[in-house]
Amino acid sequence: MESVAREGASVIAERAASVRSIGVSWGRTVQNVVAQLDTLSLRPTPEVLPLVGGHSALDQFDSGESVLKVLASRLGATPRTLYAPAVLESATAVATLRAESSIGEVLAAAAQVELALVGIGSRGVHSSTHVLDLMRLDESERATFEAQQPAGDVCGRFIDAHGVPLGAPTDQRVLAVTFSELLRIPEVLGVAAGAEKAPGVLGVLRSGAIDTAVFDVDLAREVLARA
Repeated sequence: MESVAREGASVIAERAASVRSIGVSWGRTVQNVVAQLDTLSLRPTPEVLPLVGGHSALDQFDSGESVLKVLASRLGATPRTLYAPAVLESATAVATLRAESSIGEVLAAAAQVELALVGIGSRGVHSSTHVLDLMRLDESERATFEAQQPAGDVCGRFIDAHGVPLGAPTDQRVLAVTFSELLRIPEVLGVAAGAEKAPGVLGVLRSGAIDTAVFDVDLAREVLARA
């Protein structure tokens, strides 16, 4: 984790001066990358936006500060905040919140960022488990989800082992940039640590969503072996 965080922060520091906007997702690895980032003096400062809504277990440091706010402070920027949870219990709730101008406008702006920092999840490992639990799927929905053979996730969006994004029910429970929007961001930096994440990481890589990846050696070797 330490080596991934250090190298991820180095990539962000290198790119930050040449982009006008940066988006950030959630997760332990993303937190560690942001924590390793030195304070930069940038002029002009890039706009910093959330790619997903908030959730305290996934997007906050022990101090209570959000990843978004800490990243913005390291870049000398003021973040655009999204006052809504990332994962909800119904598709109706997601649609209702997206229709609110204060939320819809931030997500629309987040879809236009030039650089995105995202964590990569693997089914049943770390934050991916929390994301699924928060959706409160009923028995039928859980069966539908399992039948889709989920492998990994990025920005709360699940994909299968071939990199194909999953549809309902999980895709409709997430308040975040869409998968197609993620694909259009000029550079998406994906970070992940630990060989146990290999199945999900390989699926996300196959989706085409990640342009630059930072992994530890054990994870990279496992991904290559599976590929």
